[in-house]
Amino acid sequence: MLAAVPANADAHHLRGLALFQRGGHPRAAASIGRALAIDPTQAAFHLNLAQVTAAQRRPAVAAASTRRGLSLAPDNPQAYYNLALAVDETGDMRDAAKNLRRSVHIDRTSPVVLATLAALLQNIGVRDASVANAKRALVLSPDNAAIHNCLAVSLKDLGLATSSVRTFRRALALKQSSEFRRNLLLTLHYLDDLDPTTVEAEHKPWAARLTSAHSVPADIDRTPDRRLSIGYLSGDIRGHVVGRNLIGLIEGHDRGRFSVTMYSNVARPDSMTARFRAAADRWRDVRHLSDHDAARQIAEDRIDILVCCAGQVGENRLDVASRKPAPIQASLYDVTSTGLAAIDYWMTDARLHPPEATERFTETLFRLPCLYLHQPIEGAPEPGPIPESLSGIITFGSCNNPAKLSPKTIAAWAAVMRTVPGSRLALWYFDAFQVASLRGRLARDFASHGIDRDRLLLEGSDQGTKDQHLRFLQRIDIGLDPLPFNGATTTFEQLWMGIPVVTLAGDRFTARVGASTLGALGLDRLVAHDIDDMVRIAAALAADRKQREELRATLRSRVSSSILCDRIAHARSVEDAYTTMWRRFVAG
Repeated sequence: MLAAVPANADAHHLRGLALFQRGGHPRAAASIGRALAIDPTQAAFHLNLAQVTAAQRRPAVAAASTRRGLSLAPDNPQAYYNLALAVDETGDMRDAAKNLRRSVHIDRTSPVVLATLAALLQNIGVRDASVANAKRALVLSPDNAAIHNCLAVSLKDLGLATSSVRTFRRALALKQSSEFRRNLLLTLHYLDDLDPTTVEAEHKPWAARLTSAHSVPADIDRTPDRRLSIGYLSGDIRGHVVGRNLIGLIEGHDRGRFSVTMYSNVARPDSMTARFRAAADRWRDVRHLSDHDAARQIAEDRIDILVCCAGQVGENRLDVASRKPAPIQASLYDVTSTGLAAIDYWMTDARLHPPEATERFTETLFRLPCLYLHQPIEGAPEPGPIPESLSGIITFGSCNNPAKLSPKTIAAWAAVMRTVPGSRLALWYFDAFQVASLRGRLARDFASHGIDRDRLLLEGSDQGTKDQHLRFLQRIDIGLDPLPFNGATTTFEQLWMGIPVVTLAGDRFTARVGASTLGALGLDRLVAHDIDDMVRIAAALAADRKQREELRATLRSRVSSSILCDRIAHARSVEDAYTTMWRRFVAG
């Protein structure tokens, strides 16, 4: 056709589609581009060029082509869906959600579009709408495991852990998925009545499945005192709490004794990712590698110790580590045991796992002097005077994920407030506490314990900045740690702003993070051992204005000079752990 009629736009377009179907993306884009040069008025040409450029991983170009197509055919729901995927790839999740809503407005019958909208709304914190759209999608596709998983995540973030666990179990009944299983295991730790045998029982079937996965053998040089090659596998080497905990260790490593390879599974790299990349000896992007191929890459790199960071959470790749690509493998910053025989060590400290701990695990515990390393908060405002001196009212507070506001937490905090008449509770977590259903539920739950709604300060904003968050902390007299899933970074931030935090040391890792943090500062007197003890400590602190003024004035310097912020001391302690692990391995 083109030989006979070279200026036939339809033929150039169809040739481009044929090339695209055969995998010839650059030539396909060129052919459709020629069609558009001849006739730019055809919406299909623009929309199909967008498909080709999206496959070439050029999302900004794909978005621009889709917008041109939509200007010619504005009622195309699939085009709005494709536009949403493209702009989401560029990092603009809110614009992506807007375009998904347009697609749904035109056609409400697509479970895929509704589910994608639900997942995106969950990612940007619009939780009520996420739940509503996931439920609408399930009406259309009741056996879709991914939609059940999406719904469960949003339920968790609304503090509905029991409903979330039930929904995750439904997702897993429909499809065995590593992501779903990790989500379930994490959410179990938000439950008040979790016992060690339940966690162990949940781990076993999945751990057995992963253990049977094909192993990639590692070629091992057993020289005892040579320079060791350490690999870090993570999806959180970015502006994330795990990334902020890890960066000081990576930058503080002794490069004469250790080489560092970062195995990145980051979808949207940022300035923190660039900082990690600059600090590493070698960088591998494994996001688009299969589990087997990622494991093979690690084995080919001859990694001596592979550190799997927060493997049960988010976009981390515990399935890669299950293939045992390195002779020694350790878990760092995870919330629970991996349950995998392939993971040799779980890095912790003596307060997180005291000798009497009843938590069950498959790894060998390696207790550091202190597990967590935090970055000093640069540019933070001064703590200022204690808020009570300005308001005349004691303000308790927390900036934790509402998923952690379990029934036991609410009951304990309400008991503290009843003991301190007139006191208030201030809560902030991005814009979570602006969600109508969450605000209403918290008001009802606290009212059931005798706390009126006007004593709750529920604040936040989807446009909230770090500075706004820190200035919110200036209004808090005493921090209250959630239970049984303690805060970590949130507790550090409160301490940095001069706020003493009262915690309850529980029976497992996630319930003892507060005890670890406060213990590192010599503040064990703020660590309770039961709810009555927590109420007593908080009430005594509320009554002791002099102690609060002293802590307000000195906590920041106390924190900054402690092991919590000493990256060199922390790096040396971790390196000593690696050396001990290696010597044990060489000795057999």
